[in-house]
Parts: sequence; structure tokens; C-alpha cells
Amino acid sequence: MKVISAKEANAKTIEVLNNCAIKELDEIMNNIQNEINEGHFYYSGDGYLDEVNKKTLKKLGYKVETGLQYNEAYYSISWENV
Repeated sequence: MKVISAKEANAKTIEVLNNCAIKELDEIMNNIQNEINEGHFYYSGDGYLDEVNKKTLKKLGYKVETGLQYNEAYYSISWENV
């Protein structure tokens, strides 16, 4: 096994987190497009929304809400009346 420094480990972890965030945002945008095609102005998902993606969506003009219900995380993204 190759021994790596803490700096390398940190860089690799950040890379993995960034890749996960990119994948999540791509999935969300595909789901938003599906909702648009259905004539809806919102998309909801289960789980936690990456904070970077939340900020990105808000910058793009989306209304983003997150919360917990029965200890289950969820998020809602809307683009009506923006």
C-alpha cells in the first residue's frame, strides 16, 4: 500500500466531494428538466442537498428550501414567480 501525506489525502477527499457535488447537481438539473416537461414549477427530493449546490441553485434564481420531517431530510426547488 502506498503511504500518502495528509496534504495528499486532503486533496483527494476534496476532489471526491467536488465530484459528488457535480454528479448531484447534474442529477438535479435532469430532474428539473423532467418536471418542466411535465408542466411543473418545482422539484422535491429526499436527503440532504449539498451546500455548494444549494448556493449555486439560489444564485441561478431558484427558490431552495431544505428541512427535516420525521427525522428524514428533504429539499424542494422551485422556479415559479421568480
